[in-house]
Order: sequence, then C-alpha cells, then structure tokens
Amino acid sequence: MFRMLFPILYRLVSNLKPVNRSVIMAKDPRYKTVKIMLETGNISQFSEIFDIIPRSIVSADIGMNYTRFVNRLKKPELFILKELLTIAHYIGVDKKLIVDLIMNDISSRKPVRKPR
Repeated sequence: MFRMLFPILYRLVSNLKPVNRSVIMAKDPRYKTVKIMLETGNISQFSEIFDIIPRSIVSADIGMNYTRFVNRLKKPELFILKELLTIAHYIGVDKKLIVDLIMNDISSRKPVRKPR
C-alpha cells in the first residue's frame, strides 16, 4: 500500500543503507580540554585523562566494552596499539604522546610483591 501511494518516497527509503553511528555522532567537547591539558603538560599520566572525560564516553567512542576498558585502565599494558591510536585520534594529539603516558603509568606503579 505504501509503495503504491508514495512510489518516489518508497524508492528513496528502500535504497537507504545502515549508517555508521560513529560518523553521525559529534566528538565530545571534553576531548579538546584533554588535548590542551596534554599539550601544556598538566596531564602526566594516562589515568589523569579520565578525571576530565568519563571512561564510559571513551570506551563507547573506541568501540570497546566498558568492563574490558576499565580492566585495561587498571593494567594499561593490556591495551593494544590500535586502541591507543584511536584514543589519540579522538583527543587529537600525537600517537607517541599517548604511548608515553601509558609508559608513565606503568613505571609509576609499585611492583607487586609475590607472597612467600
């Protein structure tokens, strides 16, 4: 029935393809704040980024499950390079800067002592 009443509209609707959600959504404005703070040196560790922008926003933007993202924040050495590059892209900073922040986080943690 719809096809008969609105043939032009039907052709337009039937030719629509699924749209990538990340293309439509605007980038969170707090990424710009993080970028400025990174460039001025106010952020020295990767974990400090999430004092400004929520973990849930970043995990959704990079397409990672929230629980997995939080686990990787606890152990930043578990991040894969592709995820770090995506975070750097969203923030708008050099990739090496994000990797350096991860290295600062890893080196600043106290070594865990094994029980005897």
